[in-house]
Amino acid sequence: MLPAEIKIKYWKNSFYWSLAFLSGWLVYYRLWAGELTFGHFVQALEATAAVMIALSYAFGTITFYTNFLDHELIYRKWFGLMGYCYLVLYFLILIIGQPWEYFYKPLSGEYSVSFLLLSSILLYLSFMALIGHDAIIRELGPKLWRSLLRLGYAIYIFWIPRAAILYGSSWLAWQYGTPLSTLPPPSLLFTALSCGVVLFRLSVIPIKLLRKFFSIPPTSLKKSLPTSEQH
Repeated sequence: MLPAEIKIKYWKNSFYWSLAFLSGWLVYYRLWAGELTFGHFVQALEATAAVMIALSYAFGTITFYTNFLDHELIYRKWFGLMGYCYLVLYFLILIIGQPWEYFYKPLSGEYSVSFLLLSSILLYLSFMALIGHDAIIRELGPKLWRSLLRLGYAIYIFWIPRAAILYGSSWLAWQYGTPLSTLPPPSLLFTALSCGVVLFRLSVIPIKLLRKFFSIPPTSLKKSLPTSEQH
């Protein structure tokens, strides 16, 4: 269990990184649309959440291939939690800004595809945040805990289709029609990043199979890590 001051340090550093990504997205939205509206700010929150969560997942895969970021692996948890906070804020703003779509209709039993997919993402991430608690980790044990963490990739089953449904028309316009800008839509960029993270993780599977088949020791790919940090 980490001391409180260390946790605060990780929270602060993750928050600073998120602000940097948010600022970058806001600049990009301004360049892409020629203006910056509140709607763009809300979408930038979603984009920032996507980047923080994608990096959180990518940390584990990177350390499978190289020792380069082993000492930063702990940020996987804090980047993921920060991304989760941004996504919750994004959802709350949608409820306030589009109450009929995201509040009143669901209360009456009518659910849009966007609402269902976003709710599924948040439920999954809420579960991931819950099992990240120190007490839960101790109860689960490191092996089961790491296995459950990998289930977090399932959020992309909901996130990528939701992005395609909401923003697909702007992607097609950029590729084939009359685009708003010569720059690719921001939503296309963070969706491509999400796809890349999934493919990056899947690239581990054939390597593990080759290791098992040919009895290749893990140290042939990278220097060994403590058991608790293998992925």
